[in-house]
Amino acid sequence: MIETAWKFENENIDKTDQLQLLIWEEGISVLFFSKEGELAKCLTYLLSDTWNLEDARLILEQSGALDQANKVEKIWMTAPKHLIIPESLYEEGYANQWIRRFHFLKAEESLFSIPLKPQLDAFVIFPIPERWQLMLKDNFKNAHFESLTKYALQRKEKDKTEGLHLHIISLPKMVTVSLLESQRFLSHHVLPYEQTEQLIYKLALLLQEKEIPQDLISFHLEGIAPFWNNLVEELTSFLKINGEVKGTKEMTINFIKNLSACE
Repeated sequence: MIETAWKFENENIDKTDQLQLLIWEEGISVLFFSKEGELAKCLTYLLSDTWNLEDARLILEQSGALDQANKVEKIWMTAPKHLIIPESLYEEGYANQWIRRFHFLKAEESLFSIPLKPQLDAFVIFPIPERWQLMLKDNFKNAHFESLTKYALQRKEKDKTEGLHLHIISLPKMVTVSLLESQRFLSHHVLPYEQTEQLIYKLALLLQEKEIPQDLISFHLEGIAPFWNNLVEELTSFLKINGEVKGTKEMTINFIKNLSACE
């Protein structure tokens, strides 16, 4: 049995009518919703190592996701080795060539491509182990695959912050980071990390690469278990934060609510 890294349960909801999965290379969140779309339960697990398929199967079985596979409506995914390709330049046969210009692909990996419409006329492509693709598509035949990049693009439309800032979506051991300037999407990164100090170092390198002084940029944080590994404390010692920092449960519920509403 694999223990949850973080969980939430609404004791007032005893029946769930739909599920969504959130998958990254280090973990899985299984999200349960009532018929009215209210979050009933969130079970978040960490894998023992990157893309561990045996762990994933056990997690999906013990969480009940496999037993209710026909209720899984969306599977949200993200990966560090990703590339955004304009729709006008995207062709399935050339996607492999495009991404190999920027990332090394292992022999057992195959490409996953997800459209970003209506937020952007483009595709995000990223490699995951082929056995993972087969497992997900064989078990969750009704599910629609989505990318956290699409969610990040949608959220920028609702962000009224002026000037340069970072929109950070936190998951245990991984964050997505979008660099924005007054609602303009400048770049998007997926950064895995073990210790929070490693993430701060990666953010510092990103700002240095973009020639952005640290004191001129702030950040907005959301995600699942955003206080994981003292993340909030470490980030606020490095950058200014936009908005109020609430507790883990409230921030997580708000993030999942926004994510499930993203079309």
